[in-house]
Amino acid sequence: MMSSRNALTQLLGEVIDGNYDLESAVRYLESNGVIVMSFKIGDTVYWYDKKLMNEPMAVRVTDYRSDHHGRTKWICSFLTEFVVSDVGKTIFLTKEDVEKAVLEGRNNERTE
Repeated sequence: MMSSRNALTQLLGEVIDGNYDLESAVRYLESNGVIVMSFKIGDTVYWYDKKLMNEPMAVRVTDYRSDHHGRTKWICSFLTEFVVSDVGKTIFLTKEDVEKAVLEGRNNERTE
């Protein structure tokens, strides 16, 4: 029987050699608790981009993938995608956070 360390080493070697799909490897590592993703499929986040919308929208995380730079892109309902660096800018984890951002944005518009 192969140890966990040896199994991980073999898996990473296959990814590097191109014998194993990187996305499948990430999903395998996540499902076996080796890595913990920032968001889970089914989580609700709040999308708000003041350039595109008047009110925030609750969206559900439906999937994720790696882009060509190796960054994880989270895919949501309503064809929304985001990366972790979008959190606090256009993606918010709680309803309270997005409501605060909307209020701050409206206050900033009044002072400009």
